[in-house]
Amino acid sequence: MESLQSKELTSVINAEDIKKQLLHLGIKQGDVLEVHASMKAIGYILGGSNTVLDAILDVIGYEGTLVMAAQAFGNSEPAYFEHPPVDVSLFQKIRNSHPVYQSKFEDLRYMGALATSLQKRPAVYFSNHPIASFMSIGKHAKWITQSHPLNDEFGLRSPLARMVELKAKVLLIGVDYDSCTGMHLGEHLSGKRPLQIQGSRMNVAGKEEWVKFLTQDYDSDDFKPIGRAMEMQNKIQAGLIGNAITKIFDLETAVRFTQKYFEENL
Repeated sequence: MESLQSKELTSVINAEDIKKQLLHLGIKQGDVLEVHASMKAIGYILGGSNTVLDAILDVIGYEGTLVMAAQAFGNSEPAYFEHPPVDVSLFQKIRNSHPVYQSKFEDLRYMGALATSLQKRPAVYFSNHPIASFMSIGKHAKWITQSHPLNDEFGLRSPLARMVELKAKVLLIGVDYDSCTGMHLGEHLSGKRPLQIQGSRMNVAGKEEWVKFLTQDYDSDDFKPIGRAMEMQNKIQAGLIGNAITKIFDLETAVRFTQKYFEENL
């Protein structure tokens, strides 16, 4: 069987192609964007994820701001691990020896190639949360990431609330609504999720410690039907980036739809 790697390319995508498609979707100078993307869905990109990143930054310009999730799930309570689950005999070893959160040097491979490309940029700011960090570059990056309380991963004191204040848009490139981190704010505001005790290894007064904190049991599995409801009410604009189905919408709208869905269905 012929492998995908050996198939002849019939099209390639460059930065200018991506910029034209971003502009066609209505993205403009000064926009604040929360972006989630699948490079594989886009197609063969000349220059890979850095080309996509540069194209986005060029379109939003110096007045714009790009935000991406920088979540490192390994530094969390092992009792909740699912992929893979962990035997109870290993819990304390994980709590005692997992590396502390390192922002710029954290392993973000599960966040995708675009996220790891942004992580390497010199002007990126990170919110100081060991599980639910956000990274940002651009005009408002420092303000968006400046404060991120342990027990408010996705609430009104998190970067998401400041993004709503800035009228941020969400750009989903080749991924579905369950990838939209911003919708967790609506989930939080609904108050429908149970509370749980989380934990992370952190630096406390120069000493590494396992720190416990209270948070909600967030889950993005319900975000897909919420996105479909937004589509039915014409709150989503769709197009293509390369070969990837791409959707753009207002973060505040997604938060309100999510809050209402959880209040009415859970």
